[in-house]
Amino acid sequence: MRASTPRVLALASCAVAAVAAIAAAGGGQGQQQGGCKAEDVYAPAASGRGLDLSRIQIPEACTRLDLRKQGLTAAGAKVVADALAYNPRVFSLWLHDNTLGAAGARAVATALATNTAIKVLGLTGNKLGDEGAKALASALAANSVVTNLVLGSNGIGDAGAEALAGALASNTGVQLLDLGINAIGDAGAAALGKALEANTVVTSLYVDSNKIGDVGAVALAMALKVNGVVKDVFISGNLIGDKGAEALGEALECCNTAVEGMFLSRNKGLSDAVKGRVEALAKTDRAAGHGSTRHIEL
Repeated sequence: MRASTPRVLALASCAVAAVAAIAAAGGGQGQQQGGCKAEDVYAPAASGRGLDLSRIQIPEACTRLDLRKQGLTAAGAKVVADALAYNPRVFSLWLHDNTLGAAGARAVATALATNTAIKVLGLTGNKLGDEGAKALASALAANSVVTNLVLGSNGIGDAGAEALAGALASNTGVQLLDLGINAIGDAGAAALGKALEANTVVTSLYVDSNKIGDVGAVALAMALKVNGVVKDVFISGNLIGDKGAEALGEALECCNTAVEGMFLSRNKGLSDAVKGRVEALAKTDRAAGHGSTRHIEL
């Protein structure tokens, strides 16, 4: 029997939890000092207003490049991607809340084919859609350097999730995958579940605020019965009912000893009886000697 290793999970939003996990990937103090923002890499625009996004020069000391909310389009993404294609120093790239679109995602994917440094890639809120997800999936099939991939709020549906799932079947790098606030349904969840049956790297999965119902939840539960790596599953704000919640609970009860946090709140249709049974696992599982103390949020 493994020694009990209690773990406290803060009841924060999924987005905040994702940011904390990504920040943890930043390394020591020296790396933290290597942060650079738009004004550090772009020259002022000739008009005197704003920055010239058509050219970029990344300082050698830069290890964390933060270009959030800069109005970057696909053309801007290509400028950044070309500069990073062979850059050996930048390990964290944040491009949240721009308008890269699928074309921008393809530019980033092209850079990932040759880049050997980027570990943290944040692309939240860029209207990537399924085509953008497919482009990134193609890159991840060969790239095992990226460990944290954040693709929340991008209009990604089942087709995009299925493509990413296909990449996870062979990818040995991604540990945190954030697909929250998208349009993934049961088919996409089933594909992710199938991938997790074989994947031995992903430890945190965010599929909160999608369109996953009982069928998708059952598929993920089947994966958790054989997966011994995933520690945190964020599946709040979906369409899961009693059947799906019970399947997830049974997976933890019968087989899985790795999951430490399961977040199921804001799923309509869960009865109080099922909530009680699933919540009880947080107590009985520890008593049964399954290892770490679990936090289950309903």
